[in-house]
Formats: sequence, structure tokens, C-alpha cells
Amino acid sequence: MMNLTRMALAVTLLATVVGCAGINRLRYLGDPTVSPKTLAVAVCASCHGVDGNTTSARFPRLAGQTKDYLLNQMVAFQGRAGMQLSAKRLWGMAGGLTNLDARRMLRVADGLTTDQMRGLADYYSKQSPTPNPIDSGDVPRLEPGRAIYQTGNTRLAVVACQTCHGPAAHGSGPLPRLASQHSGYTVAQLVAFQGGQRGGPAGVAMKQSIAQLTREQMNEVALFLQSLP
Repeated sequence: MMNLTRMALAVTLLATVVGCAGINRLRYLGDPTVSPKTLAVAVCASCHGVDGNTTSARFPRLAGQTKDYLLNQMVAFQGRAGMQLSAKRLWGMAGGLTNLDARRMLRVADGLTTDQMRGLADYYSKQSPTPNPIDSGDVPRLEPGRAIYQTGNTRLAVVACQTCHGPAAHGSGPLPRLASQHSGYTVAQLVAFQGGQRGGPAGVAMKQSIAQLTREQMNEVALFLQSLP
């Protein structure tokens, strides 16, 4: 019983310390003297990684992402902290992302100034994506995924993904980079687009483009994208 009590106290203390650390880091939000790199290390790194190459499929990789897309996403998050959106409704962030994760992102975005958002978008867009290898057992699924990405599927009226995202899936301007992104995260976004959880002009276009895509085909495309440099 004593050991259990001590363990409970230790867990409580750890949670308190981590919580305080998070609060302390949030003081950088809105501070014009803090550099984008310092902001990334102090506030963003715990989820997205210092260089944007997070190893957790719960969170998107940001390294090498297009500057315009990153900025647009941060702007879209702002002003929504009081809406109590669920993780599934928040830009379709499913696939392991929790409601707590969603609330944290909303809180951080709400505290960022326009200049800080621009600085972070510029910083992460200039980071080099690291390889994100897939499991050997998924290698047979790469070819079907490549075919859908490059040529689409006429029978299902699925448009070739490279039409917008480019032959190398590096994106351009407001169109996001998809190469080396975690397949689980990509699938979650495709599901959200197909189900209408992600709105706006891009959401409408994506929903039409992938309306008939099956979940297995989504997985194949996502695995192909994860394997790209």
C-alpha cells in the first residue's frame, strides 16, 4: 500500500511539473523578442519535433512543408479555442490524436501573433525532412498506392493526386507537401475530407476527388507517400 501511495504521489508530482513546464513555455507566445527557432523548440517540439520530423504518427511532420500551407493552417486554428471541438472534428484529426491534443493546439495557435506564425512557417519550411521508412510487410502495397497517386482511378472517378501535389508530392504554395508524412496521419485526413469534417474550398475539392476511394486504397496511397523522400 505504501509503495502504491508513493507511486501515486510521484505521478502527481510529475504531472504537475510537466504541466508547469508547459505553462512556462506558453509565455513565449506573443513575445516579439523570441526567435522562431526558440519558439519551435520551446512550444512546438513536444509534438512536432524540433526540426519538424516528429516520430509520432499522432502528429503531422512539418519539416519541408510549404510555407503558405503552414501559415494557413495556423490562421485557421486561431479563434477556435473556446469552441471545445473534438479531435475528430478539428480538421479531421483522428488516428490517435486526442481531444487534449486538439485543445493544446488551439491554445497555442490562439496565442501566436501573425509575425510568429509567419516565422514558424518559414522555419519549418526550411527544415530537411528525414526518411520515414515503412514496414517491410507493407512494401507490396506501394505499387497500388503509386498508381493511384500518379494516374488516379477512372472507374472510381478518383483524380490523380499528383495533379495538385506534384510528381514528387512536395506540394506548392497553399497545396501541402505529402511526401514522408506519416501514413496514419494521411489516412486520417483523407477520411476527414471524405466525411466532410475538413471544409473550405480545399475540403470541397478533396471530397469530390476522393469520394469513391476505399479505406484500403487510402492506406496504399498513404504508405506510398510515406516512402517518398
